[in-house]
Amino acid sequence: MGMLKRVRFYVTKSMLFILYYSFIHSRLIYGLPIWQSVTNQNKKHIQVLQNKAIKYIKFLPLLTPSSALYNDSFLNLNNLVKFECVLFIYKVKTGLLKSDTTLLTNHQAGMRETRQSNLIRLPPFLTTTSQQSIFYYGVTLFNSFLRYLSARNISIYSLKLSELKSWLKKFSAS
Repeated sequence: MGMLKRVRFYVTKSMLFILYYSFIHSRLIYGLPIWQSVTNQNKKHIQVLQNKAIKYIKFLPLLTPSSALYNDSFLNLNNLVKFECVLFIYKVKTGLLKSDTTLLTNHQAGMRETRQSNLIRLPPFLTTTSQQSIFYYGVTLFNSFLRYLSARNISIYSLKLSELKSWLKKFSAS
């Protein structure tokens, strides 16, 4: 944060974006498997730091409400977790990312054809700790995202990756 605060008067706004994405956003993404399972108090500390960084980039007073900070350029920590979890499950399901875990749809698992048959079957995790894993949480979010798209008559598998990301941002923000 201190770096952004000091250099913001001497570099362009695009350079501030580059610094944010290089030093702050990259670390948030790297720690995503952990962020979704930490306590709300710890998430709040990280969110405060992210809010400060964005206020420095946008030259806003520190007392600016955080609701005014987030738009298409930035996602807050909770929405970033949602975004990356759904994107992760999408990449595993479509084969863009290799995984030892097989994600079966309800139809592939032997259930009959229903409106729910295209949803991914939840992994059989029984403990609360394992339900906070990226696979359980990600599959839950992914299924919600599929419902969100089907309500708008859109198939997730017909979207290009750039279109998928814009729909994911809309979903994460809702």
